[in-house]
Amino acid sequence: MSLINTHLKTADGDGSRVAEFKSKVRTSLVEQMKVESEDLTSTTPMIATMLDPRHKHLGFLVPASKNSAYSKLLELAMAEHVSCTSREDEATTGDDVQVQGAALQRHTSAMTLLLGENYTTSCNNDIEKEVDMFLKDPSPLLDSSPTEWWKVNEGRFPRLANVARRYLCIPGTSVSSERVFSAADLTVNRLCTRLTPDHVNMLIFLNKNTGV
Repeated sequence: MSLINTHLKTADGDGSRVAEFKSKVRTSLVEQMKVESEDLTSTTPMIATMLDPRHKHLGFLVPASKNSAYSKLLELAMAEHVSCTSREDEATTGDDVQVQGAALQRHTSAMTLLLGENYTTSCNNDIEKEVDMFLKDPSPLLDSSPTEWWKVNEGRFPRLANVARRYLCIPGTSVSSERVFSAADLTVNRLCTRLTPDHVNMLIFLNKNTGV
Protein backbone atom coordinates (compact mmCIF):
# COMPACT_ATOMS: atom_id res chain seq x y z
CA MET A 1 0.00 0.00 0.00
CA SER A 2 2.88 2.34 0.70
CA LEU A 3 4.22 1.50 -2.75
CA ILE A 4 0.87 2.35 -4.33
CA ASN A 5 0.08 5.49 -2.34
CA THR A 6 3.58 6.96 -2.08
CA HIS A 7 6.21 5.63 -4.44
CA LEU A 8 3.94 5.16 -7.46
CA LYS A 9 2.17 8.48 -7.06
CA THR A 10 2.86 10.78 -9.98
CA ALA A 11 5.10 13.71 -9.01
CA ASP A 12 5.37 17.12 -10.65
CA GLY A 13 8.89 16.46 -11.90
CA ASP A 14 8.06 13.15 -13.60
CA GLY A 15 8.37 12.95 -17.36
CA SER A 16 5.58 11.58 -19.51
CA ARG A 17 7.17 8.10 -19.73
CA VAL A 18 7.77 7.90 -15.99
CA ALA A 19 4.25 9.12 -15.22
CA GLU A 20 2.77 6.56 -17.63
CA PHE A 21 4.88 3.76 -16.12
CA LYS A 22 3.81 4.66 -12.57
CA SER A 23 0.17 4.87 -13.60
CA LYS A 24 0.15 1.46 -15.30
CA VAL A 25 2.01 -0.29 -12.47
CA ARG A 26 -0.23 1.35 -9.89
CA THR A 27 -3.39 0.30 -11.73
CA SER A 28 -2.11 -3.26 -12.09
CA LEU A 29 -1.25 -3.54 -8.39
CA VAL A 30 -4.61 -2.10 -7.32
CA GLU A 31 -6.41 -4.71 -9.44
CA GLN A 32 -4.26 -7.67 -8.38
CA MET A 33 -4.27 -6.80 -4.68
CA LYS A 34 -8.02 -5.97 -4.74
CA VAL A 35 -7.33 -2.73 -2.89
CA GLU A 36 -10.74 -1.28 -3.69
CA SER A 37 -12.60 -4.55 -3.18
CA GLU A 38 -14.95 -5.20 -0.28
CA ASP A 39 -13.20 -8.55 0.16
CA LEU A 40 -9.77 -6.95 0.72
CA THR A 41 -9.48 -8.18 4.32
CA SER A 42 -10.19 -11.76 3.24
CA THR A 43 -7.43 -11.93 0.63
CA THR A 44 -4.31 -13.99 1.30
CA PRO A 45 -1.89 -11.00 1.09
CA MET A 46 -3.92 -9.03 3.65
CA ILE A 47 -4.19 -11.98 6.04
CA ALA A 48 -0.43 -12.55 5.76
CA THR A 49 0.10 -8.85 6.48
CA MET A 50 -2.06 -9.04 9.62
CA LEU A 51 -0.08 -12.05 10.83
CA ASP A 52 3.24 -10.31 10.24
CA PRO A 53 4.06 -8.69 13.61
CA ARG A 54 5.88 -5.86 11.81
CA HIS A 55 2.79 -4.71 9.90
CA LYS A 56 -0.13 -5.79 12.13
CA HIS A 57 -0.97 -2.15 12.94
CA LEU A 58 -2.32 -1.80 9.36
CA GLY A 59 -1.60 1.92 9.36
CA PHE A 60 -2.22 2.09 5.61
CA LEU A 61 -5.94 1.22 5.98
CA VAL A 62 -8.84 3.47 6.85
CA PRO A 63 -10.42 2.75 10.28
CA ALA A 64 -13.41 0.85 8.84
CA SER A 65 -11.18 -1.48 6.80
CA LYS A 66 -8.84 -1.92 9.75
CA ASN A 67 -11.71 -3.03 12.02
CA SER A 68 -12.89 -5.44 9.33
CA ALA A 69 -9.38 -6.87 9.07
CA TYR A 70 -9.13 -7.41 12.82
CA SER A 71 -12.53 -9.12 12.80
CA LYS A 72 -11.20 -11.47 10.11
CA LEU A 73 -8.15 -12.23 12.26
CA LEU A 74 -10.41 -13.11 15.19
CA GLU A 75 -12.49 -15.32 12.90
CA LEU A 76 -9.38 -17.20 11.78
CA ALA A 77 -8.23 -17.70 15.37
CA MET A 78 -11.62 -19.10 16.37
CA ALA A 79 -11.68 -21.39 13.33
CA GLU A 80 -8.20 -22.64 14.28
CA HIS A 81 -9.41 -23.43 17.80
CA VAL A 82 -12.37 -25.40 16.42
CA SER A 83 -10.06 -27.27 14.05
CA CYS A 84 -7.62 -28.18 16.83
CA THR A 85 -10.46 -29.31 19.06
CA SER A 86 -11.86 -31.51 16.28
CA ARG A 87 -8.48 -33.13 15.71
CA GLU A 88 -8.13 -33.84 19.42
CA ASP A 89 -11.62 -35.37 19.50
CA GLU A 90 -10.82 -37.59 16.51
CA ALA A 91 -7.67 -38.78 18.24
CA THR A 92 -9.75 -40.01 21.15
CA THR A 93 -10.87 -43.57 20.40
CA GLY A 94 -13.12 -46.35 21.68
CA ASP A 95 -12.70 -46.87 25.39
CA ASP A 96 -11.45 -43.33 25.94
CA VAL A 97 -14.72 -41.96 24.59
CA GLN A 98 -16.76 -44.19 26.89
CA VAL A 99 -14.67 -43.33 29.95
CA GLN A 100 -14.81 -39.60 29.24
CA GLY A 101 -18.53 -39.78 28.52
CA ALA A 102 -19.24 -41.56 31.80
CA ALA A 103 -17.10 -39.10 33.76
CA LEU A 104 -18.76 -36.14 32.06
CA GLN A 105 -22.21 -37.51 32.79
CA ARG A 106 -21.36 -37.94 36.48
CA HIS A 107 -20.09 -34.37 36.80
CA THR A 108 -22.74 -32.64 34.68
CA SER A 109 -24.75 -30.28 36.85
CA ALA A 110 -28.45 -29.58 36.60
CA MET A 111 -27.65 -26.02 35.44
CA THR A 112 -25.50 -27.35 32.61
CA LEU A 113 -28.24 -29.73 31.55
CA LEU A 114 -30.74 -26.87 31.63
CA LEU A 115 -28.73 -24.25 29.71
CA GLY A 116 -26.63 -26.51 27.49
CA GLU A 117 -22.93 -27.20 27.09
CA ASN A 118 -22.35 -24.16 24.84
CA TYR A 119 -23.81 -21.64 27.26
CA THR A 120 -20.44 -20.49 28.56
CA THR A 121 -18.33 -18.08 26.48
CA SER A 122 -15.04 -18.43 28.35
CA CYS A 123 -13.31 -20.04 25.37
CA ASN A 124 -14.34 -17.24 23.04
CA ASN A 125 -13.11 -14.72 25.59
CA ASP A 126 -9.73 -16.46 25.70
CA ILE A 127 -9.43 -16.28 21.92
CA GLU A 128 -10.44 -12.62 21.84
CA LYS A 129 -7.89 -11.91 24.57
CA GLU A 130 -5.17 -13.68 22.58
CA VAL A 131 -5.90 -11.63 19.44
CA ASP A 132 -6.10 -8.41 21.48
CA MET A 133 -2.77 -9.12 23.19
CA PHE A 134 -1.15 -9.84 19.81
CA LEU A 135 -2.37 -6.55 18.35
CA LYS A 136 -1.25 -4.56 21.41
CA ASP A 137 2.16 -6.25 21.63
CA PRO A 138 5.00 -3.93 20.49
CA SER A 139 5.93 -4.43 16.83
CA PRO A 140 9.47 -5.68 16.11
CA LEU A 141 11.92 -3.82 13.86
CA LEU A 142 11.22 -3.79 10.13
CA ASP A 143 14.41 -5.70 9.35
CA SER A 144 13.52 -8.54 11.75
CA SER A 145 12.23 -11.93 10.64
CA PRO A 146 8.50 -12.59 11.21
CA THR A 147 9.05 -16.35 11.25
CA GLU A 148 11.72 -16.02 13.93
CA TRP A 149 9.36 -13.78 15.92
CA TRP A 150 6.63 -16.41 15.79
CA LYS A 151 9.09 -19.11 16.79
CA VAL A 152 9.85 -17.19 19.97
CA ASN A 153 6.27 -16.08 20.72
CA GLU A 154 4.17 -19.06 19.61
CA GLY A 155 3.64 -20.06 23.24
CA ARG A 156 1.97 -16.71 23.95
CA PHE A 157 -0.29 -16.83 20.90
CA PRO A 158 -0.77 -20.56 20.10
CA ARG A 159 -3.83 -20.27 17.85
CA LEU A 160 -2.51 -17.35 15.83
CA ALA A 161 0.86 -19.10 15.54
CA ASN A 162 -0.81 -22.05 13.81
CA VAL A 163 -2.58 -19.71 11.40
CA ALA A 164 0.68 -17.83 10.75
CA ARG A 165 2.41 -21.08 9.78
CA ARG A 166 -0.10 -21.54 6.95
CA TYR A 167 0.01 -18.01 5.58
CA LEU A 168 3.58 -16.77 6.16
CA CYS A 169 5.06 -19.80 4.40
CA ILE A 170 3.55 -18.63 1.08
CA PRO A 171 6.25 -16.98 -1.08
CA GLY A 172 5.54 -13.46 -2.24
CA THR A 173 6.72 -14.21 -5.75
CA SER A 174 6.51 -17.00 -8.32
CA VAL A 175 10.15 -16.59 -9.38
CA SER A 176 11.36 -19.56 -7.30
CA SER A 177 8.85 -21.98 -8.79
CA GLU A 178 9.58 -20.73 -12.31
CA ARG A 179 13.29 -21.35 -11.73
CA VAL A 180 12.51 -24.93 -10.73
CA PHE A 181 10.74 -25.47 -14.07
CA SER A 182 13.73 -23.96 -15.87
CA ALA A 183 16.09 -26.31 -14.03
CA ALA A 184 13.89 -29.27 -14.96
CA ASP A 185 13.94 -28.19 -18.61
CA LEU A 186 17.74 -28.13 -18.57
CA THR A 187 17.95 -31.47 -16.76
CA VAL A 188 15.53 -33.43 -18.94
CA ASN A 189 16.78 -33.05 -22.51
CA ARG A 190 17.46 -35.26 -25.53
CA LEU A 191 20.77 -36.42 -24.03
CA CYS A 192 19.16 -37.52 -20.75
CA THR A 193 15.99 -39.24 -21.88
CA ARG A 194 16.48 -42.32 -19.72
CA LEU A 195 16.35 -40.48 -16.41
CA THR A 196 13.57 -41.78 -14.19
CA PRO A 197 11.21 -39.31 -12.48
CA ASP A 198 12.80 -40.12 -9.11
CA HIS A 199 16.27 -39.33 -10.45
CA VAL A 200 15.02 -36.07 -11.97
CA ASN A 201 13.50 -35.08 -8.63
CA MET A 202 16.76 -35.82 -6.82
CA LEU A 203 18.86 -33.88 -9.35
CA ILE A 204 16.60 -30.82 -9.15
CA PHE A 205 16.52 -31.04 -5.37
CA LEU A 206 20.30 -31.06 -5.24
CA ASN A 207 20.52 -28.23 -7.75
CA LYS A 208 18.19 -25.96 -5.78
CA ASN A 209 19.41 -26.82 -2.28
CA THR A 210 23.18 -27.09 -2.69
CA GLY A 211 23.87 -24.55 -5.41
CA VAL A 212 25.30 -27.20 -7.72
